[in-house]
Amino acid sequence: MRDLLFVDDLVDAMLLAQTNIAAVSGRAFNIGGGPARTMSLVELVDTIGTLQARPVTLDHEDWRAADQRYYDSDTRKFGEATGWSPRIGVEQGVRALYDWLRTTRPVTAVA
Repeated sequence: MRDLLFVDDLVDAMLLAQTNIAAVSGRAFNIGGGPARTMSLVELVDTIGTLQARPVTLDHEDWRAADQRYYDSDTRKFGEATGWSPRIGVEQGVRALYDWLRTTRPVTAVA
């Protein structure tokens, strides 16, 4: 599981940091989608399969010792300093990225 953050939300966060530079200067913050915007890689692949109307084939390997199985960012500190919170949900963001890629990238056949 990972949290996902749509790029528009990241840009909003950076602009708010600039606007609130006195409140954020010299401080470290986590920026991400947070617990409400998490998705597993399998769920992401299933979502992509749904969007393209055909399943995606996966090859699974064993977990590596250093793999982090779950991560979500705690963005409360940045939100308190700037009023920021992500607006774009996971499914909406994945769909927007998928649609953008379909319109800007050539489709290639997979052997």
